[in-house]
Amino acid sequence: MKHLKVALASIAVLLLSVGSAAGQVGVGPAFSLDDDPSAPITSPPGVIPGFGAEDPYGLGTYGGPWAPSPTLPVVPAMDAEILKPWPLGPSPMVDVAMSPSYMQPFGYVDAVSRDSDLSLFTGPLHLAFSVDRISRGIAGTAVRSEWAFDQQPGDIYRTARQFQHPVNFVPMMPMAVGYNGPLPTAWVGGSNHMVLDESLLNLTAGNGPGVLVPAGVACPPIIPGTHDNVDAVEFQAFDPNGDWNTDTWLYFSVAPDEMFLASGFTPNDIYCIPPGAPAGAAFLWANGGIDIGLTGWDWDDIDALVVWEDPNGAFGTVDFGMDYALFSLSHGSQALSTWGLAESDIFFTNFLGGFWLYAAGMDLGLMGSPGLFPGDNVDALETLYPGDANLDDCVDGLDYVTWSNNYSPGVLGNGWLQGDFNGDGLTDGLDYVVWSNNFSFGCPAAPTAVPEPATLSLLALGCAALLRRRRRA
Repeated sequence: MKHLKVALASIAVLLLSVGSAAGQVGVGPAFSLDDDPSAPITSPPGVIPGFGAEDPYGLGTYGGPWAPSPTLPVVPAMDAEILKPWPLGPSPMVDVAMSPSYMQPFGYVDAVSRDSDLSLFTGPLHLAFSVDRISRGIAGTAVRSEWAFDQQPGDIYRTARQFQHPVNFVPMMPMAVGYNGPLPTAWVGGSNHMVLDESLLNLTAGNGPGVLVPAGVACPPIIPGTHDNVDAVEFQAFDPNGDWNTDTWLYFSVAPDEMFLASGFTPNDIYCIPPGAPAGAAFLWANGGIDIGLTGWDWDDIDALVVWEDPNGAFGTVDFGMDYALFSLSHGSQALSTWGLAESDIFFTNFLGGFWLYAAGMDLGLMGSPGLFPGDNVDALETLYPGDANLDDCVDGLDYVTWSNNYSPGVLGNGWLQGDFNGDGLTDGLDYVVWSNNFSFGCPAAPTAVPEPATLSLLALGCAALLRRRRRA
């Protein structure tokens, strides 16, 4: 038995020493939920009535309001709070308190991002995203499948295809202020797969707060106030130490209703909070009109965001032509109708006064609708590195452990979190190739070596031999 324990320990050490967990900063994902600011339970008194993610400007042309997210009063939390799953469930818990005790400074956070340059990854990536309650997705996609079960607004999806890293476009100079056309990454087409079902975030799909239903199960129809909607997402928690303040740079945007609050924050700007500081320390990081080229003072709403702040620049201050971001705009944003763009599109900016189309809705497996007509809406945005099974921004040995633990060629039913990196429902050798091709990407310190599947097999055979000897004895 002693020899068996040594062999098993050797396998564990091999697997866990393959890579570093340096990229892991705490539990996650972190996310926020949308709300109708006229709801008295989850919003401070005196807020001008507004709408959720489907109709943030209250135009009445998108079939809303469908908010609020019913889990908010159970936490309890306002729609400004940044939440994370609670391992003990069944409801999420607060990660960063943006409105402590239902007080200002914030009422509705619309997008969040950590500094993505904390990761050193510059290879191809997937886009991860959420959609709102009226989004359906293109036929044959995971969004369309979940829509058929009335489950789509609380889930996190990813693009089937990989995209060229946006760092490659940072040196470009915009030809004009505002929209500058598509990048080569756009208009290629694509589909999407599930990454996180809403049940993994302790969210409800119409069965009431605390009632968690897995993907692919029919849920009640979506009516106002029945289904949680993920309105912003970041795969890593901002506050691993549990003091409700962010432990890293936190970038965010707000909904149009914030214009009417005492804070005076506007929806086309990007704000940030320094590490260790409370929400009240937030300040303007990038001006939407001047730095990005968005239209008007308040008629564009950034509602999904990923920020990269160049480590060679000054943190907390946008460095023009060095820092960059991906973002989307909400239903009713003026820039969409001005340039014939859609709420399912993803844009790139290097903060030199212009922005480009990085991914059209069809590249995500979505179908947006220019103008004031309802269409699929990207409501939260993240990036996902091929081979990063545990979503910690580092492709290392921990992801190999996940792949090996779920290795089951020929058996359908796995997803990204089980090591199915190519989206075929299987965890097999093709997924190992994805992992090995991207090994060490995003990791601050390079892992030791890339293990071959044969290594694990040889050790397993050794254990089997020891077991047989034990039985004969």
